[in-house]
Amino acid sequence: MAKLNLDSRHSVDRNSNDTLFFDDFNGTVGGVLPDTSDYFGFIYYKVGDSIYPFLVTVDKKGKIVDRQGIGIGNCNGLLTVDVDSCLDRVTINKELQIALLYKLRGSVQTKDSIPKTVKLCNQIIGSGRITKNGKIEITKGDLQMCE
Repeated sequence: MAKLNLDSRHSVDRNSNDTLFFDDFNGTVGGVLPDTSDYFGFIYYKVGDSIYPFLVTVDKKGKIVDRQGIGIGNCNGLLTVDVDSCLDRVTINKELQIALLYKLRGSVQTKDSIPKTVKLCNQIIGSGRITKNGKIEITKGDLQMCE
């Protein structure tokens, strides 16, 4: 799957008269999707306990067509897990198909009568696409055990 080469040098000028800002936009544009005949696509980030990626599509008149969070994991919100590694990857190819992967490796203390440390590996795989009219369709799989 070929990855898009996204340009992350775009920043927000809060003093601009531009009306293309989104209600919850509070960061830097992380990338711009290739121009289509019907809409523009922007990847931006919202800050919480981590930085979460969002995708917004805007028609040629400046109206928002669709907006969705495109990360599927929760790497920083795991208070009970001692995290060894966590990956929350989003890939958008040239055909505007979306591949999602969340994978966590770590350990957790059981609360049995004899506590012990249990190693774990969980993952979620998802997929999606951006339709010709700019709608974002994402399907997230179930949480699975991994190796």
